[in-house]
Amino acid sequence: MAIRPAGASSSIPLSVSGIGAAGWARIAPDLAHAGFLPLQSGGAGAKPAAPAVKIQPGSAVGVKLVRGDVDMTATGTVTWVEGDALYAFGHPLYGLGEVDLPLTAARVETLLSSIDHSAKIAVPLQEAGAFRQDRASAIFGRLGATPTLVPVRLQLIDGSGERRSFAFDVADDPLLSPLLLYATMNGILGTIERTFGSATLRLREGSVIKLDGSRDLRLDNVFAGDGATSDASGLSAFLLYLVMNNEWSTPRVSGVNLILEYEREPRTATVRRVTLDRYRLKAGTAVTARIVLAPYRGAERVLTREIEIPEETPPGALTLQFGDAAAMMRAEDLDGPVVPRSLEQLVTLVNRMKRNDRLYVVASRGDNGVFLGGARLPNLPPAVASILTRPRSFGNFTFVPERGVLEDEIPAEGAVAGFVRVALEVLPP
Repeated sequence: MAIRPAGASSSIPLSVSGIGAAGWARIAPDLAHAGFLPLQSGGAGAKPAAPAVKIQPGSAVGVKLVRGDVDMTATGTVTWVEGDALYAFGHPLYGLGEVDLPLTAARVETLLSSIDHSAKIAVPLQEAGAFRQDRASAIFGRLGATPTLVPVRLQLIDGSGERRSFAFDVADDPLLSPLLLYATMNGILGTIERTFGSATLRLREGSVIKLDGSRDLRLDNVFAGDGATSDASGLSAFLLYLVMNNEWSTPRVSGVNLILEYEREPRTATVRRVTLDRYRLKAGTAVTARIVLAPYRGAERVLTREIEIPEETPPGALTLQFGDAAAMMRAEDLDGPVVPRSLEQLVTLVNRMKRNDRLYVVASRGDNGVFLGGARLPNLPPAVASILTRPRSFGNFTFVPERGVLEDEIPAEGAVAGFVRVALEVLPP
Protein backbone atom coordinates (compact mmCIF):
# COMPACT_ATOMS: atom_id res chain seq x y z
CA MET A 1 0.00 0.00 0.00
CA ALA A 2 1.35 3.39 -0.93
CA ILE A 3 0.06 6.86 -0.11
CA ARG A 4 0.88 10.25 -1.58
CA PRO A 5 -0.79 13.66 -1.18
CA ALA A 6 -2.82 14.88 -4.13
CA GLY A 7 -0.65 16.19 -6.92
CA ALA A 8 2.56 14.45 -5.83
CA SER A 9 4.59 12.71 -8.50
CA SER A 10 5.59 9.66 -6.51
CA SER A 11 4.18 7.49 -3.76
CA ILE A 12 5.32 7.17 -0.17
CA PRO A 13 5.70 3.47 0.71
CA LEU A 14 3.64 2.60 3.77
CA SER A 15 3.44 -0.54 5.85
CA VAL A 16 -0.14 -1.18 6.96
CA SER A 17 0.69 -4.00 9.35
CA GLY A 18 0.02 -1.75 12.35
CA ILE A 19 -3.61 -1.01 11.48
CA GLY A 20 -5.90 -1.89 14.38
CA ALA A 21 -9.08 -3.82 13.67
CA ALA A 22 -10.99 -3.25 16.91
CA GLY A 23 -13.77 -1.18 15.38
CA TRP A 24 -14.13 -3.08 12.12
CA ALA A 25 -14.04 -6.49 13.84
CA ARG A 26 -17.59 -5.89 15.04
CA ILE A 27 -19.02 -6.18 11.53
CA ALA A 28 -16.62 -8.19 9.37
CA PRO A 29 -13.38 -10.17 9.62
CA ASP A 30 -10.29 -8.03 10.05
CA LEU A 31 -7.84 -7.55 7.19
CA ALA A 32 -5.80 -10.63 8.02
CA HIS A 33 -8.86 -12.89 8.19
CA ALA A 34 -10.16 -11.41 4.94
CA GLY A 35 -7.02 -12.53 3.15
CA PHE A 36 -5.04 -9.29 3.04
CA LEU A 37 -1.29 -9.69 3.30
CA PRO A 38 0.08 -6.11 3.38
CA LEU A 39 3.54 -5.73 1.81
CA GLN A 40 5.47 -2.53 1.26
CA SER A 41 6.00 -1.74 -2.41
CA GLY A 42 6.82 1.04 -4.79
CA GLY A 43 4.03 3.26 -6.06
CA ALA A 44 2.85 3.54 -9.61
CA GLY A 45 3.56 7.29 -9.66
CA ALA A 46 2.84 9.26 -12.81
CA LYS A 47 1.86 7.47 -16.00
CA PRO A 48 5.06 6.44 -17.79
CA ALA A 49 5.82 7.75 -21.24
CA ALA A 50 7.26 4.38 -22.31
CA PRO A 51 5.22 2.12 -24.62
CA ALA A 52 2.60 -0.08 -23.01
CA VAL A 53 3.88 -3.38 -21.63
CA LYS A 54 2.59 -6.38 -23.55
CA ILE A 55 0.72 -8.76 -21.26
CA GLN A 56 1.29 -12.41 -22.13
CA PRO A 57 1.43 -15.78 -20.34
CA GLY A 58 4.08 -15.58 -17.62
CA SER A 59 3.86 -11.78 -17.30
CA ALA A 60 3.23 -10.10 -13.99
CA VAL A 61 -0.27 -8.67 -13.66
CA GLY A 62 -1.93 -6.55 -10.99
CA VAL A 63 -5.41 -6.35 -9.50
CA LYS A 64 -5.88 -2.79 -8.32
CA LEU A 65 -8.01 -2.57 -5.19
CA VAL A 66 -7.32 1.12 -4.55
CA ARG A 67 -5.97 3.60 -7.09
CA GLY A 68 -5.01 7.25 -6.96
CA ASP A 69 -3.24 9.01 -4.12
CA VAL A 70 -3.58 5.76 -2.19
CA ASP A 71 -2.56 2.63 -4.04
CA MET A 72 -3.22 -0.98 -3.08
CA THR A 73 -2.55 -3.61 -5.73
CA ALA A 74 -2.41 -7.40 -5.56
CA THR A 75 0.03 -8.91 -8.06
CA GLY A 76 0.33 -12.35 -9.60
CA THR A 77 1.16 -14.18 -12.83
CA VAL A 78 -0.76 -14.39 -16.11
CA THR A 79 -1.80 -17.95 -16.92
CA TRP A 80 -3.19 -17.54 -20.43
CA VAL A 81 -4.25 -14.83 -22.89
CA GLU A 82 -6.65 -15.47 -25.77
CA GLY A 83 -7.81 -12.40 -27.69
CA ASP A 84 -8.97 -9.92 -25.07
CA ALA A 85 -9.62 -12.68 -22.50
CA LEU A 86 -7.05 -13.11 -19.74
CA TYR A 87 -6.68 -15.79 -17.05
CA ALA A 88 -4.31 -15.22 -14.13
CA PHE A 89 -3.10 -16.46 -10.74
CA GLY A 90 -4.22 -20.08 -11.14
CA HIS A 91 -6.10 -19.69 -7.85
CA PRO A 92 -8.71 -17.28 -6.47
CA LEU A 93 -7.92 -13.78 -5.26
CA TYR A 94 -10.64 -13.81 -2.57
CA GLY A 95 -13.21 -16.06 -4.21
CA LEU A 96 -15.72 -13.21 -4.61
CA GLY A 97 -17.30 -14.49 -7.83
CA GLU A 98 -18.34 -11.61 -10.11
CA VAL A 99 -16.07 -8.61 -9.61
CA ASP A 100 -15.22 -5.36 -11.35
CA LEU A 101 -11.58 -4.54 -10.58
CA PRO A 102 -8.91 -2.70 -12.58
CA LEU A 103 -6.41 -4.94 -14.41
CA THR A 104 -2.90 -3.52 -14.64
CA ALA A 105 0.43 -4.53 -16.02
CA ALA A 106 3.11 -5.03 -13.35
CA ARG A 107 6.84 -5.38 -12.96
CA VAL A 108 8.53 -7.62 -10.39
CA GLU A 109 11.48 -5.87 -8.77
CA THR A 110 12.81 -8.62 -6.51
CA LEU A 111 11.94 -11.83 -4.68
CA LEU A 112 11.99 -12.11 -0.90
CA SER A 113 12.83 -15.74 -0.21
CA SER A 114 11.46 -17.33 2.93
CA ILE A 115 10.92 -20.90 4.10
CA ASP A 116 7.68 -19.73 5.74
CA HIS A 117 6.26 -17.47 3.02
CA SER A 118 8.15 -16.10 0.03
CA ALA A 119 6.95 -12.84 -1.49
CA LYS A 120 7.58 -10.72 -4.55
CA ILE A 121 8.12 -6.97 -4.48
CA ALA A 122 6.24 -5.73 -7.53
CA VAL A 123 5.32 -2.35 -8.99
CA PRO A 124 1.94 -1.83 -10.70
CA LEU A 125 2.10 -0.17 -14.13
CA GLN A 126 -0.59 1.26 -16.41
CA GLU A 127 -4.15 -0.08 -16.41
CA ALA A 128 -4.95 -2.45 -19.26
CA GLY A 129 -8.49 -3.67 -18.60
CA ALA A 130 -10.76 -5.05 -15.91
CA PHE A 131 -11.12 -8.32 -14.01
CA ARG A 132 -14.66 -9.70 -14.14
CA GLN A 133 -14.49 -13.04 -12.31
CA ASP A 134 -12.74 -14.28 -9.15
CA ARG A 135 -13.19 -18.04 -9.13
CA ALA A 136 -11.62 -21.12 -7.54
CA SER A 137 -9.37 -21.95 -10.49
CA ALA A 138 -8.32 -18.44 -11.64
CA ILE A 139 -9.28 -14.81 -11.97
CA PHE A 140 -10.64 -13.78 -15.36
CA GLY A 141 -10.41 -10.38 -17.02
CA ARG A 142 -10.95 -8.52 -20.27
CA LEU A 143 -8.19 -6.44 -21.80
CA GLY A 144 -9.44 -2.99 -22.77
CA ALA A 145 -12.48 -3.12 -20.46
CA THR A 146 -13.23 -0.23 -18.10
CA PRO A 147 -13.94 -0.96 -14.41
CA THR A 148 -16.27 1.00 -12.11
CA LEU A 149 -14.94 2.11 -8.74
CA VAL A 150 -16.15 4.19 -5.78
CA PRO A 151 -14.43 7.61 -5.63
CA VAL A 152 -13.24 8.75 -2.19
CA ARG A 153 -12.20 12.33 -1.50
CA LEU A 154 -10.53 12.96 1.85
CA GLN A 155 -9.47 16.32 3.28
CA LEU A 156 -7.34 16.15 6.43
CA ILE A 157 -6.47 19.02 8.76
CA ASP A 158 -3.62 17.61 10.84
CA GLY A 159 -2.53 18.49 14.35
CA SER A 160 -0.36 21.38 13.13
CA GLY A 161 -3.24 22.93 11.17
CA GLU A 162 -1.89 21.94 7.76
CA ARG A 163 -4.57 21.00 5.23
CA ARG A 164 -3.93 17.96 3.02
CA SER A 165 -6.14 16.49 0.31
CA PHE A 166 -6.29 12.93 -1.00
CA ALA A 167 -8.21 11.63 -4.00
CA PHE A 168 -8.48 7.90 -4.62
CA ASP A 169 -10.92 5.22 -5.75
CA VAL A 170 -11.72 1.93 -4.02
CA ALA A 171 -13.14 -1.28 -5.47
CA ASP A 172 -16.92 -1.28 -5.84
CA ASP A 173 -17.77 -4.44 -3.92
CA PRO A 174 -20.09 -4.99 -0.92
CA LEU A 175 -17.33 -6.68 1.10
CA LEU A 176 -14.17 -5.04 -0.22
CA SER A 177 -15.35 -1.41 -0.27
CA PRO A 178 -15.87 -1.11 3.52
CA LEU A 179 -12.63 -2.97 4.27
CA LEU A 180 -10.66 -0.81 1.88
CA LEU A 181 -12.19 2.41 3.24
CA TYR A 182 -11.22 1.33 6.75
CA ALA A 183 -7.69 0.44 5.68
CA THR A 184 -7.08 3.61 3.68
CA MET A 185 -8.38 5.94 6.40
CA ASN A 186 -6.19 4.24 9.02
CA GLY A 187 -3.25 4.22 6.62
CA ILE A 188 -3.47 7.95 5.87
CA LEU A 189 -3.91 8.91 9.52
CA GLY A 190 -1.13 6.56 10.60
CA THR A 191 1.24 8.04 8.01
CA ILE A 192 0.62 11.69 8.91
CA GLU A 193 -0.20 11.38 12.61
CA ARG A 194 0.44 8.79 15.30
CA THR A 195 -1.44 5.52 15.10
CA PHE A 196 -1.82 4.85 18.83
CA GLY A 197 -2.57 7.02 21.84
CA SER A 198 -5.25 9.51 22.77
CA ALA A 199 -6.38 12.10 20.24
CA THR A 200 -9.48 13.83 18.90
CA LEU A 201 -10.80 13.17 15.42
CA ARG A 202 -13.68 15.16 13.98
CA LEU A 203 -15.61 14.07 10.92
CA ARG A 204 -16.91 17.51 10.03
CA GLU A 205 -20.22 18.43 8.40
CA GLY A 206 -20.02 17.49 4.73
CA SER A 207 -18.61 14.03 5.47
CA VAL A 208 -21.10 11.83 3.64
CA ILE A 209 -21.64 8.64 1.67
CA LYS A 210 -23.36 9.67 -1.57
CA LEU A 211 -26.05 7.33 -2.90
CA ASP A 212 -27.66 7.56 -6.33
CA GLY A 213 -31.41 7.98 -5.99
CA SER A 214 -31.33 8.53 -2.23
CA ARG A 215 -30.25 11.05 0.38
CA ASP A 216 -26.65 11.29 1.49
CA LEU A 217 -25.66 9.19 4.49
CA ARG A 218 -24.18 11.54 7.10
CA LEU A 219 -20.89 10.60 8.77
CA ASP A 220 -20.17 13.77 10.79
CA ASN A 221 -19.29 13.01 14.40
CA VAL A 222 -16.50 13.43 16.98
CA PHE A 223 -14.27 10.70 18.42
CA ALA A 224 -11.85 11.32 21.28
CA GLY A 225 -9.60 9.35 23.59
CA ASP A 226 -7.83 6.03 23.02
CA GLY A 227 -8.75 4.45 19.71
CA ALA A 228 -10.26 7.61 18.23
CA THR A 229 -8.68 6.88 14.83
CA SER A 230 -10.00 3.32 14.67
CA ASP A 231 -13.42 4.40 15.92
CA ALA A 232 -13.77 7.10 13.25
CA SER A 233 -12.65 4.88 10.37
CA GLY A 234 -14.51 1.88 11.79
CA LEU A 235 -17.84 3.70 12.01
CA SER A 236 -17.46 5.08 8.47
CA ALA A 237 -16.69 1.60 7.15
CA PHE A 238 -19.53 0.06 9.16
CA LEU A 239 -22.11 2.48 7.74
CA LEU A 240 -20.82 1.85 4.21
CA TYR A 241 -21.14 -1.88 4.91
CA LEU A 242 -24.75 -1.45 6.12
CA VAL A 243 -25.73 0.46 3.00
CA MET A 244 -24.01 -1.80 0.48
CA ASN A 245 -25.33 -4.98 2.12
CA ASN A 246 -28.89 -3.88 2.89
CA GLU A 247 -31.65 -6.42 2.26
CA TRP A 248 -34.02 -4.25 0.21
CA SER A 249 -32.18 -2.91 -2.84
CA THR A 250 -28.81 -2.73 -4.58
CA PRO A 251 -27.57 0.82 -4.02
CA ARG A 252 -25.11 2.65 -6.24
CA VAL A 253 -22.55 4.41 -4.07
CA SER A 254 -21.47 7.39 -6.17
CA GLY A 255 -18.81 8.58 -3.77
CA VAL A 256 -17.51 9.05 -0.24
CA ASN A 257 -16.54 12.50 1.00
CA LEU A 258 -14.54 12.82 4.23
CA ILE A 259 -13.49 16.02 6.00
CA LEU A 260 -11.24 15.06 8.93
CA GLU A 261 -9.82 17.29 11.61
CA TYR A 262 -7.15 15.78 13.85
CA GLU A 263 -6.13 17.13 17.27
CA ARG A 264 -3.29 15.64 19.27
CA GLU A 265 -5.05 16.16 22.61
CA PRO A 266 -8.19 14.25 23.61
CA ARG A 267 -11.04 16.76 23.80
CA THR A 268 -13.16 14.88 26.31
CA ALA A 269 -15.37 15.85 29.23
CA THR A 270 -17.07 13.75 31.90
CA VAL A 271 -20.44 14.53 33.46
CA ARG A 272 -19.75 14.81 37.21
CA ARG A 273 -23.08 15.90 38.68
CA VAL A 274 -26.35 17.64 37.88
CA THR A 275 -28.36 19.88 40.22
CA LEU A 276 -31.73 21.53 39.68
CA ASP A 277 -33.11 24.78 41.05
CA ARG A 278 -36.20 22.83 42.22
CA TYR A 279 -37.41 19.26 42.28
CA ARG A 280 -41.19 19.75 42.48
CA LEU A 281 -43.03 21.69 39.79
CA LYS A 282 -46.18 21.81 37.69
CA ALA A 283 -46.46 20.72 34.08
CA GLY A 284 -45.91 23.57 31.64
CA THR A 285 -43.25 25.24 33.81
CA ALA A 286 -39.47 25.14 33.48
CA VAL A 287 -36.65 23.87 35.67
CA THR A 288 -33.05 25.11 35.47
CA ALA A 289 -30.34 22.44 35.41
CA ARG A 290 -26.67 23.02 36.29
CA ILE A 291 -24.48 20.35 34.69
CA VAL A 292 -20.90 20.09 35.94
CA LEU A 293 -18.41 18.80 33.36
CA ALA A 294 -14.82 17.79 34.07
CA PRO A 295 -12.75 18.24 30.87
CA TYR A 296 -9.47 16.51 30.17
CA ARG A 297 -6.66 18.42 31.95
CA GLY A 298 -8.86 21.38 32.69
CA ALA A 299 -10.94 23.01 35.41
CA GLU A 300 -14.54 21.97 35.88
CA ARG A 301 -17.07 24.03 33.99
CA VAL A 302 -20.79 24.42 34.39
CA LEU A 303 -23.45 24.25 31.67
CA THR A 304 -26.81 25.83 32.49
CA ARG A 305 -29.94 24.70 30.70
CA GLU A 306 -33.58 25.60 31.17
CA ILE A 307 -35.82 22.57 30.63
CA GLU A 308 -39.53 23.09 30.12
CA ILE A 309 -41.81 20.27 31.21
CA PRO A 310 -44.59 19.73 28.60
CA GLU A 311 -48.08 20.80 29.68
CA GLU A 312 -49.54 17.37 28.89
CA THR A 313 -47.22 15.61 31.40
CA PRO A 314 -49.44 13.86 33.99
CA PRO A 315 -48.77 14.34 37.71
CA GLY A 316 -46.37 11.94 39.37
CA ALA A 317 -42.73 10.92 39.29
CA LEU A 318 -40.57 12.09 36.37
CA THR A 319 -36.96 11.17 35.68
CA LEU A 320 -34.49 13.49 33.98
CA GLN A 321 -31.58 11.69 32.33
CA PHE A 322 -28.39 13.52 31.34
CA GLY A 323 -25.84 11.56 29.33
CA ASP A 324 -23.67 10.97 26.30
CA ALA A 325 -24.80 9.47 23.00
CA ALA A 326 -23.84 5.88 23.85
CA ALA A 327 -25.53 5.96 27.26
CA MET A 328 -28.71 7.37 25.80
CA MET A 329 -28.80 4.80 23.03
CA ARG A 330 -28.43 2.04 25.63
CA ALA A 331 -31.33 3.56 27.55
CA GLU A 332 -33.42 3.69 24.37
CA ASP A 333 -32.87 -0.04 23.87
CA LEU A 334 -35.46 -0.52 26.61
CA ASP A 335 -38.04 0.65 24.09
CA GLY A 336 -37.26 -2.31 21.87
CA PRO A 337 -35.30 -2.40 18.62
CA VAL A 338 -36.24 -0.07 15.78
CA VAL A 339 -35.99 -2.17 12.62
CA PRO A 340 -35.91 -0.34 9.25
CA ARG A 341 -38.07 -1.72 6.47
CA SER A 342 -36.43 0.01 3.49
CA LEU A 343 -33.19 1.65 2.43
CA GLU A 344 -34.78 5.07 2.94
CA GLN A 345 -35.69 4.18 6.52
CA LEU A 346 -32.14 2.94 7.12
CA VAL A 347 -30.72 6.23 5.83
CA THR A 348 -33.14 8.16 8.06
CA LEU A 349 -32.12 6.19 11.16
CA VAL A 350 -28.41 6.63 10.45
CA ASN A 351 -28.81 10.37 9.84
CA ARG A 352 -30.59 10.67 13.20
CA MET A 353 -27.84 8.95 15.14
CA LYS A 354 -26.76 10.79 18.27
CA ARG A 355 -23.43 12.61 18.19
CA ASN A 356 -20.60 12.20 20.64
CA ASP A 357 -20.15 15.98 21.08
CA ARG A 358 -23.65 16.46 22.49
CA LEU A 359 -24.99 16.11 26.02
CA TYR A 360 -28.51 14.71 25.75
CA VAL A 361 -31.35 15.43 28.15
CA VAL A 362 -34.30 13.03 28.23
CA ALA A 363 -37.33 13.15 30.55
CA SER A 364 -39.19 9.89 31.07
CA ARG A 365 -41.90 8.50 33.32
CA GLY A 366 -43.10 5.06 34.28
CA ASP A 367 -45.27 3.26 31.74
CA ASN A 368 -47.06 -0.05 31.26
CA GLY A 369 -46.24 -0.09 27.57
CA VAL A 370 -45.40 -2.96 25.26
CA PHE A 371 -43.70 -3.22 21.87
CA LEU A 372 -45.80 -5.75 19.99
CA GLY A 373 -44.98 -6.76 16.41
CA GLY A 374 -42.91 -3.62 15.89
CA ALA A 375 -45.65 -1.25 17.15
CA ARG A 376 -45.58 0.52 20.51
CA LEU A 377 -48.66 0.21 22.75
CA PRO A 378 -48.21 2.79 25.53
CA ASN A 379 -50.01 3.11 28.85
CA LEU A 380 -51.77 -0.25 28.76
CA PRO A 381 -54.07 -1.29 31.62
CA PRO A 382 -52.05 -3.32 34.15
CA ALA A 383 -54.11 -6.47 33.49
CA VAL A 384 -53.42 -6.33 29.73
CA ALA A 385 -49.71 -5.64 30.22
CA SER A 386 -49.49 -8.52 32.69
CA ILE A 387 -51.07 -10.97 30.22
CA LEU A 388 -48.81 -9.92 27.34
CA THR A 389 -45.63 -10.20 29.40
CA ARG A 390 -46.36 -13.43 31.28
CA PRO A 391 -43.51 -15.99 31.08
CA ARG A 392 -45.72 -18.42 29.18
CA SER A 393 -46.78 -15.86 26.57
CA PHE A 394 -45.45 -16.16 23.06
CA GLY A 395 -44.97 -13.55 20.35
CA ASN A 396 -42.82 -10.67 19.20
CA PHE A 397 -43.23 -8.32 22.20
CA THR A 398 -41.03 -6.35 24.59
CA PHE A 399 -42.09 -4.82 27.88
CA VAL A 400 -41.45 -1.03 27.99
CA PRO A 401 -41.26 0.20 31.60
CA GLU A 402 -40.68 3.88 30.68
CA ARG A 403 -41.98 6.41 28.17
CA GLY A 404 -40.12 9.50 26.96
CA VAL A 405 -41.72 12.88 27.60
CA LEU A 406 -39.15 15.25 26.10
CA GLU A 407 -35.65 15.20 24.60
CA ASP A 408 -33.11 18.01 24.27
CA GLU A 409 -29.40 18.28 23.41
CA ILE A 410 -26.64 20.59 24.57
CA PRO A 411 -23.62 21.14 22.26
CA ALA A 412 -20.21 20.52 23.83
CA GLU A 413 -16.67 21.41 22.70
CA GLY A 414 -15.53 17.78 22.55
CA ALA A 415 -16.69 14.24 23.23
CA VAL A 416 -18.90 13.85 26.30
CA ALA A 417 -19.03 10.80 28.58
CA GLY A 418 -21.15 10.00 31.61
CA PHE A 419 -24.72 9.48 32.71
CA VAL A 420 -26.75 11.01 35.56
CA ARG A 421 -30.38 10.50 36.61
CA VAL A 422 -32.35 13.10 38.58
CA ALA A 423 -35.83 12.50 40.00
CA LEU A 424 -38.60 15.12 39.79
CA GLU A 425 -42.18 15.28 40.96
CA VAL A 426 -44.81 16.80 38.72
CA LEU A 427 -47.53 18.39 40.84
CA PRO A 428 -51.23 18.40 39.99
CA PRO A 429 -52.48 21.59 38.27
